[in-house]
Amino acid sequence: MGTSTGYDAPTTPQWGDLKSDITRLARDGKPTSEQSREIIRKYINSNGGSRNISQGKGIVSSNSAQRTASKLSRFLSDVKQYGFEEAVHRLHINSYKGMDVLEFTLTLTDFLSESATSLDDADSRNALSRLMEELFDDATNVEELNSMLEQKIDEFEIEGILMKFFSYYLYEQFCRVFYERLVTRVGDIKAESFLSGIFEYITSEVQLMNSEESLTLTDWGSADLNGICSDILHRTLTIYGG
Repeated sequence: MGTSTGYDAPTTPQWGDLKSDITRLARDGKPTSEQSREIIRKYINSNGGSRNISQGKGIVSSNSAQRTASKLSRFLSDVKQYGFEEAVHRLHINSYKGMDVLEFTLTLTDFLSESATSLDDADSRNALSRLMEELFDDATNVEELNSMLEQKIDEFEIEGILMKFFSYYLYEQFCRVFYERLVTRVGDIKAESFLSGIFEYITSEVQLMNSEESLTLTDWGSADLNGICSDILHRTLTIYGG
């Protein structure tokens, strides 16, 4: 699940109320969509709100995710502009021929992720792994990855794929902050059930956004990818009321 042990959530009054709400709801197992929506809204606001988080001023850091998103956006832009093989070459992956799908996705995750030196790095890497599974889930061999990724870019645009990444990151961070506490207070089974409801809500909301909203097309030739990714993180968090 991408959780880490030994993490103490912040102790401000707002966080204290949130932790109490989560523990109370988790005793009943899986939350409803409405309950999940309220919990995630409170979580984002307790962490400083979408604007502060996207500017790197959240109580729980999102800096690693934004750096990973910048690398990912450059790779996806290269795929769109130059093709899959050239984009892989620009990452200095010498050859992907002969790899199986799992080996390639692990290699790509390594090249796009931050070194796992912090909890935030681990959250970002776990989120990217989830995204890779979604993008390449139907591939039976590495040769299919080319057309599959180009199809996903056409379907969701780069902004939509980055929103998916940030939604997975939101879930991974939420798990890291609360998983150990939940297990201690309600046990493994109810903790897993509660978090499965949170995951379903987070992923369904971003899917709805991608299917119903027209995303603003970005000039990916811009040098300020960090600023673009910060804006996309902000827009993603506002989906959840943060």
